[in-house]
Amino acid sequence: LGAGLIDQERVQVGHDGPEEGSTSGVSTVNSLKSQKTVDSIDNKYWREYREQMINLKVGNMRLLQELIEGQKTFQAILQKALEEQRAQVNTLTHLCEDINRKFVRQESG
Repeated sequence: LGAGLIDQERVQVGHDGPEEGSTSGVSTVNSLKSQKTVDSIDNKYWREYREQMINLKVGNMRLLQELIEGQKTFQAILQKALEEQRAQVNTLTHLCEDINRKFVRQESG
């Protein structure tokens, strides 16, 4: 595209030199360069944004996995504590029943 614009400018120049005040070719080239710069900056920021989003999503997934593992561990500990507490309550219940039976036998006997 740029080569075509340069050729157009050469045709306009001819043998007598450039026309006075004719800058349309230069203006178009500058405009294209300016637009390419803007596009390249936009692409750079978009690429950085996407990379940050991907990194954040990966980090969030890792944290969620850690949270799930922590919750599973907590659940296992809680279940074990409840089982132990039930066993203790059951043992105490049997001891109380045994003491009560012995006490009743002593009173009746």
